[in-house]
Amino acid sequence: MPRAVAKKANRKGKEISKRAACPCESGKRYGECCALKQFKWVVDEEGEVWKQIPVSRELDEVNEALIAGFRKVFGREPVGDDPLMLAKYLYSPDDISRETVNAMRRAGMDPAQIHAYEKTGRILTEQNVAFLSDGELAEWDAALDEYRSGSVQKARQSANQRLYAGLMLELPNLIIVLGYLLDRASPSRVLTAGGSALVSVDQYVFLCGLRAVRTLRSICALLEDHRTSGALALSRSLFELYLHIVFVKAFPVHLIDLVDAQLGLMTGTHAFALRTNGEVDRRTIVETATGRRFRAGFSHFRMSRASGRKADEPLFDLLYPHLSSFIHPSFFNLVPQPRDTDEVDDLSEDDPGEAAFYSILFGVMVLDEVRSLGCIDARLKKDVGFALGRVRRKGLKLLRLFRSVSEDKGGYFKALRERLQEVSA
Repeated sequence: MPRAVAKKANRKGKEISKRAACPCESGKRYGECCALKQFKWVVDEEGEVWKQIPVSRELDEVNEALIAGFRKVFGREPVGDDPLMLAKYLYSPDDISRETVNAMRRAGMDPAQIHAYEKTGRILTEQNVAFLSDGELAEWDAALDEYRSGSVQKARQSANQRLYAGLMLELPNLIIVLGYLLDRASPSRVLTAGGSALVSVDQYVFLCGLRAVRTLRSICALLEDHRTSGALALSRSLFELYLHIVFVKAFPVHLIDLVDAQLGLMTGTHAFALRTNGEVDRRTIVETATGRRFRAGFSHFRMSRASGRKADEPLFDLLYPHLSSFIHPSFFNLVPQPRDTDEVDDLSEDDPGEAAFYSILFGVMVLDEVRSLGCIDARLKKDVGFALGRVRRKGLKLLRLFRSVSEDKGGYFKALRERLQEVSA
């Protein structure tokens, strides 16, 4: 089929010769094929060929609505090559296709027709059949036959996909288990000598756990809407919550830096230190009444070394820079990826599996650390251990599968596997 090209209101062209080969690739002459239908194949001066379909009253009404939308946003009439389909800046082609499929399913349409739409990008109706070429009709019929033969269902029922889907179900389960644990346990209020005067280690860990629940809920919502980039960015936040937990458990005296001094900055009892040249030192906080100095922050790399788990540091080295690229400007994430057309689509998202796997892994790490607190009784530990063991088994099995079909560049699968193995069941 001819390559799809962007169509503009002022585009000019002429109908191809009746003696030319039909662009639908039926093997017939144009005059014996698509010229007999209710559309024309048109060619412009640059040799680009596209299908010209007469505008119906309904389509004319849609066009008027698009013009009205442009006028509402920009306060003027569209001219020249101004885009009328402003929704393309909100939704990627994948978004539109996915929502169309969901609408077809809700309407109870034949699954074979839904599959044909997914394969061809078209919906065949009595009203538009006259506007489709023989080649397009053949593609539609082939997709119907493919579905009805059962080959599609068998492919979708593969063991690999069942394993993957089973692990993905653990994301909402993690929210339930972590919420259950935080709800059923009471953190110790005993303060650490020389540490924070406001919160105990248990209370700080519980606060991080509560934030992890909120973060996991947001990740679930983003993944359901196929907003993978946002989910990957939030998975880094989930990782950072884990790092804060292991850091304060290893160095409880630093709670005063992380909590009291930061709160003092907000209330005015503390301020950033000044260097000898008068410049502000944002790495040091000073209590104004006493002159006592505090650390303004700690690097996440240093925190990753505090857990005592040998897999945390290589995991940090592999994943943290990658996940940070979805938050900070990154050349690789900002360059739009070209599609099959002349236009560039910068809204399409990657497969949600990566974000889901990282979120599950980091959620498990947070849950494991909260469970290890002394304020958690044996029954709660056992309940949580059952859930952690199930997730660990599924995750390790899936990693073995990935490792069997792809090369482990940079020790990526090894780092993930070793970290999952360190989770206490």
